[in-house]
Amino acid sequence: MTCRKCGRETPQSDGRGRHRSYCSTGCRRAMEYELRRLQKALDEVEEQQRWCRLGWHGRRATQASTYESERVRLEDRMRELLDDQAGG
Repeated sequence: MTCRKCGRETPQSDGRGRHRSYCSTGCRRAMEYELRRLQKALDEVEEQQRWCRLGWHGRRATQASTYESERVRLEDRMRELLDDQAGG
């Protein structure tokens, strides 16, 4: 199996339990950090969308569509990472 973060070979297991998903603790932590970072960015974009929807601070519809496309991009990336983790 290969590491889900860097693509290197993961150490062999003794045959019991789940296979390792990451080659090192560093790669596992890096993936956890990326997921947290994506969640924070997604929360911020959703907050901006709420501001646009409510008309606060004069946000325009063009900004709302920009926030929507960014939200979709972030959700797609997060889904990709989470699906990869579940598929292991």
